[in-house]
This record gives sequence, structure tokens and C-alpha cells, in this order.
Amino acid sequence: MKNAYVIEYLNDTKDCIEQENKQWDDYVVLGISSLQYIKTEYDETCYDRISSLYKIKELNSDNICNGSKELPFTTIRSYKGLESGHVILIVDSCQTAQKIEELYIGMTRAIIDLRILVLNL
Repeated sequence: MKNAYVIEYLNDTKDCIEQENKQWDDYVVLGISSLQYIKTEYDETCYDRISSLYKIKELNSDNICNGSKELPFTTIRSYKGLESGHVILIVDSCQTAQKIEELYIGMTRAIIDLRILVLNL
């Protein structure tokens, strides 16, 4: 999946949440740590590109429970120990033992629904 399709999918998800009056805090977008280093065609990291989208909030300790009408986004490792009803994982296609462990952590954060978006680099 190319970056543009990931962004389109996230925008569609945000539209669905709004149109169907779903709870924003029931969803979370988790990216594999390497997204912080993978560059897009605009010379920014994938992580920075996603966190700059409209109605996406980068989670941190100050805003994790503030109930805003934005789609939460952070790294899988940062979300370890937490869970959400609906989890969207964004991973790259490169497989290493470390990334498989991180993928497992991300997958086990989901309670109801898990979507995995794989970036082809």
C-alpha cells in the first residue's frame, strides 16, 4: 500500500466515525517505530505526515484521555499496555524479529476490530 492510500484510508475512517456518530476514543492508529525514519516523497517521515493530517492527534501522556474529536495516533511501542476497541496498524513490509514482536504488541491492543495497513517500500 502506498502512502497516499494509507492517508485516504485514514480520511475515510475519520469520515465514517463522524457520519455514524461513533466515539473517537474507541479508535486508535498505531504505527510501527520505523515510520519515524521512513521518508515520504515530500521529504518528511511517514510518522510526521500522518500526525499532521486534519483530525489526527498525536497521543502523548497529556492528551491520552482528553476525549477530543480527533483520531488518536502514536507508535505501537508507546501504546504498549493500553487497548482500544478498534485498532489500525500501519506497518512496513520489511520483516525482522524486532518488527514481528512489535506487530504482535500492536495486534493485541485491539478489543473488537483490527485493521493492518502494510506500506510497500
